Parts: sequence; structure tokens; C-alpha cells
Amino acid sequence: MRIARVQATVFDSSDGVRSRAFASGYRPQVAKSSDGKLWFVAEDGVRVFDPRHLPFNKLPPPVHIEQLIADRKIYNADGHLRLPPLLQDLEIDYTALSLVAPEKIRFRYKLEGRDRDWQDAGNRRQAFYTNLPPRKYRFRVAACNNSGVWNEGGDIPRFSIDPAYNQTTWFRLSCVAAFLALLWALYRLRVRYLKQQFNMRLEERVNERTRIARDFHDTLLQSFQAC
Repeated sequence: MRIARVQATVFDSSDGVRSRAFASGYRPQVAKSSDGKLWFVAEDGVRVFDPRHLPFNKLPPPVHIEQLIADRKIYNADGHLRLPPLLQDLEIDYTALSLVAPEKIRFRYKLEGRDRDWQDAGNRRQAFYTNLPPRKYRFRVAACNNSGVWNEGGDIPRFSIDPAYNQTTWFRLSCVAAFLALLWALYRLRVRYLKQQFNMRLEERVNERTRIARDFHDTLLQSFQAC
């Protein structure tokens, strides 16, 4: 079963509509005339709304990345940035231009390399990230105007976070090599210990058999001499 979705457009005080509700004694408060216009009873009179002539803004708002703030240090979003290792806090400030209704601009953003899906930011003009691992990133932000027209283009800053010494490939390979060397050394020590234990037991058995043979020889010799 298909579910129909109704797309609504909200008109507020920026469009000339009073945002404060008014309850009057007149009924009904909303009526539709034969020409398709909607009539509303307002606090200061009657308002007429024609659904067939809705204002529509076709111009998508241009998007601009203002700056990046990494651990309270400001960077310009020009070119490819290399941020220091062990980055804890990152703030990306962006904006969009719309002269019709700037307060109705909506944003969504996505940090490629971290976010799987687009993040709905509403009218917030900052994106926040913490503890980003060292790699390359690309930040994308889209904005829509008051009529819901989205602009997918604009500034797309690229930046990378340098790895610390303990996050580099050579350090991890060195740790693996050191671990394998430790295992090999432990193995050699174990083999040497077992070899020493075997030699000690073998020597004990040889000494015991030598003593038994000596005692037997002495006893047999004494028996011959007694005869």
C-alpha cells in the first residue's frame, strides 16, 4: 500500500501573516470563495490568500564555508588544509545567501570520511565533530531557500588530519615486529629451559645407574673374596 505524503508550506510573519493566533466570535474563521481564494478572519480584519498565485523563489542560495576552528585555532577554508594530529574538537562554520527570507534557509551537511548520511542541521550554521581519526576528509553542505529549492554546490573544503607518531603505519609495523620478536625470544627461552631440564634429568639417571653399577660391582667382588 502506498502512503501519500502531504508537503506543507508554512507562512509566518515574514510573509505578512500574523504568527499569533486569534480567536474571534465569528464562525467559520476560514472560508473559500468561488474563485478559489481563501479568506481568514484576523485580529485586525480579513485576509485573503490565493493558492493559485503563491510566491516561489527559484533561486537556490549560494553556500560558502567561512572557517574551520580546530582546537580553538582558526583556519581559512582555502585549498587543502592539513590539521595537526590528535585533534579533539573541530567546528566548521558555513553560511548561505538569500535576500528574500534568510531566516528560512535550511542546511544539511555531510563529512565524507566520517558521516554515512546527510545530517539535518535546520537553520544552524555550524557543524561540530570530536576525536576525528587521521585521514582525508571532504565537507559538503547544502542549503535550501524559503521555497525549498536546494543548492548542492558551493564550497567543498578538503582537509586532512596528520597522524601522531603512534598512529603511523611504520609505528604499528614496528609494534608488530617487536611483538613477534618477543614471542620468538620467549620460545627460545622455553626451548633452552626444557633442554636444561632434560639434560639435568638425564645426568641424574646416568649418575644413579653408575652408583647402582658400582654398588653391585663392590658387592659381587666382596662375595668372591669371601669364598
